[in-house]
Amino acid sequence: MCPVCSPCWRPYRCRCCWPCRCWCRSGPGRPSCGAPQPAARSGRLICAFRATPHPAPHLPSSDHQILNRPRLSRSQKICARLPAEWCRADDEGSFPMSRSFLLAGACLPALCLSLPAAADMAADPASVVEVVGQRQGSPTAPSVDDARKQINKVAGGVDLVTAEEFRDKYALNLKDMLSGTPGVYAQQRFAEEVRISIRGSGLSRSFHMRGLSLLIDGVPVNLADGSTDFQEIDPRQARYVEVFKGGNALRYGAASLGGAINVVTPTGRTASSANSIAIDGGSFGTIRLAGTASAAGETLDGYVSVNGIRSDGYRQQTAQQTARLAGNVGIKLTDSAETRFYLSANHIQQEVPGTVSRASALDTPRLAPAINNQNDYARDINSVRLSNRTSILLGDEAQLDVGGFLNVKSLFHPIFQVVDQDSQDVGSFIRYTDVGQIGGLRHELVVGLQGRYGHVDALQYVNVRGSRGAKTADGDQYAQQAEAYAESRTSLTPNLTLVAGLQWMTAKRELDNNLNPAQDADKSFHALNPKLGLLYQLDGGTQLYANVSRAEEAPTFSELVQAPVPRFVPLASQKAWTAEVGTRGQSGVFTWDIGLYRSWLRDEYLQFTVNPTIPAGTFNADKTIHQGIEAGLDLTIANKLFASGTGSLVFSQTYMLNDFYFDGDAQFGGNDLAGAPRHLYQGGLILKDGDAWQVGASVEWAADGAWIDYANSLKAPGYDVWSVNGSVQLAKGLRAYAEARNIFKTRYISSISTIANARATGANLNVYYPGEGRSLYAGLKAEF
Repeated sequence: MCPVCSPCWRPYRCRCCWPCRCWCRSGPGRPSCGAPQPAARSGRLICAFRATPHPAPHLPSSDHQILNRPRLSRSQKICARLPAEWCRADDEGSFPMSRSFLLAGACLPALCLSLPAAADMAADPASVVEVVGQRQGSPTAPSVDDARKQINKVAGGVDLVTAEEFRDKYALNLKDMLSGTPGVYAQQRFAEEVRISIRGSGLSRSFHMRGLSLLIDGVPVNLADGSTDFQEIDPRQARYVEVFKGGNALRYGAASLGGAINVVTPTGRTASSANSIAIDGGSFGTIRLAGTASAAGETLDGYVSVNGIRSDGYRQQTAQQTARLAGNVGIKLTDSAETRFYLSANHIQQEVPGTVSRASALDTPRLAPAINNQNDYARDINSVRLSNRTSILLGDEAQLDVGGFLNVKSLFHPIFQVVDQDSQDVGSFIRYTDVGQIGGLRHELVVGLQGRYGHVDALQYVNVRGSRGAKTADGDQYAQQAEAYAESRTSLTPNLTLVAGLQWMTAKRELDNNLNPAQDADKSFHALNPKLGLLYQLDGGTQLYANVSRAEEAPTFSELVQAPVPRFVPLASQKAWTAEVGTRGQSGVFTWDIGLYRSWLRDEYLQFTVNPTIPAGTFNADKTIHQGIEAGLDLTIANKLFASGTGSLVFSQTYMLNDFYFDGDAQFGGNDLAGAPRHLYQGGLILKDGDAWQVGASVEWAADGAWIDYANSLKAPGYDVWSVNGSVQLAKGLRAYAEARNIFKTRYISSISTIANARATGANLNVYYPGEGRSLYAGLKAEF
């Protein structure tokens, strides 16, 4: 067996070095004894056991992604299970580019913290040098580079955020993870509870989330009816996050107005370190402990993460205690098949502070309504998620993915009443990808089918100081949803790609009212959602894109079941056509991601705070328009600032234009929709010396706040909130950070609940969430 590929995920077969695709054989079954020759700086690769140069296209990039560029500095060494003399530097003290690619590609899979490999290396320390660069993934768990390569094929608004981008701060929720993603509007209500919207999705939703698919490792966090909580998303358990805006989420079968967010957890092959321990904490009695462990061998790899948080919270009634566990095990079944099992468990106890008046939010922001304290408003969750994904490589360019999942959750939620729910969701999926030719043109195809079935045992009781009183509701809620989808990518020219997609969706909602069977109800929804787009690749990696897509969404039970309305509220599905154009790329000191979109909606789900004149909290609007700008721009102001030739100063910023309004509505005419500020700007300046240290300052600025009501008679005030942070590498594998948020103690409104008309008699104006005051956090993380 080849000393390079023996610990690899699979023995790759190569066009130029038959029969083993690890560059180790020069003929049928006969190893070569030739040593590698130094390669010229020409982008060509030298066979590890042959002196014959081979053009890079001959290498099996689609199978093993060997050409992913490692992030290597001139002073860093490359590792290999190779004789030490093979790692000699050139006369300049660095590796030739082509040899660096070769050795990194050969050794990274071999050294994915493989336990057998570690034993071998320990026996021969002279042959080992430090691993630096991006770790290789596997078919069931793509690496960061693999995922970025795939996401850049999308002809529309997307983003990929790595864990390194939010590691040096107290990242607690989706806002902290995605603050630098253009077009994601995320505002903290409290703790992990975030009001999140992409392109106006679920804009007026005053609780939980809708209009957006939230996934962990490609498995839905949403219940089968589409609603979801945020508390099961933990930034400490993320390797990277994929954001697909609008119809660009077709690869996950989603065709919603907002799109999809997929949080990908580490594996034994992609974790940034074998093991880690971290502690951080700070203001409001906050402390968090976390630990990870991982290992990878020739046929097995595993990863596990545990963490816990305790915090008193900024406001009254915001204390929390959480404990989380997540892990996965990957098994190489054959040379062309791998399966991976995922398990996560969450124990979450979170108090709920509620909304207050504008005066209270700005003058006494730490107070909660008396009823929230008296009746101990909270949201307590215990959940277990089990899933599997199996990937089978079918030749050089085709792959079949199949899998299934089971989500079990218990929710104890004392609010105006005690909401007591036990839910079970089960689902499965199958997806086939292939690359071939049609009429001499390169063609990529993705087809898939997925289905979900969910049952919620929905009980409600009178809230007696946070405990169950008399039962007021007892129902069984059944949700079914299935999507079939296909997407085709045809390269019309080497630079121009045509993307066409189609999704079919069917959904059913059924309610069995156990207290009053006469109120049983059921309703079905069906939709066909097409998509068409173009992606043009300019020299230098700049991309231009344009697409048009349709989305149709069925209502959740929270919208359908609203007392005192009998049976279901008569809601239609929400429909939207969206057109977008944009560009992303890098040139000189500038890196950008800019998109413009316009959505034409019918029957948009709009929510109101219920009062005596509005019996239900959600109705269909007639016609509405969502349009806006999603812009991100990074400017490298300076490079090589220090005598050592390192150091950089980067100015990063994002801007959102949210222009959402009624289109000739009978009641509200052309008024703006309530819920989001028209303009939102975020900027940050970072001075850093590689990974050794960094300091930065940031601001979030809304020149004017969001409309509170659809009558456009009341608006939240604007705000600007400043923060600073810094981090330092104390020693190899030991890093510390410190962060100060809202350093000027700005009092502001972070989020709201929408109402119909603030001037109406009896209108409830206690709809404001105060933003958190000044806070300090610090943390320490050891990787080993």
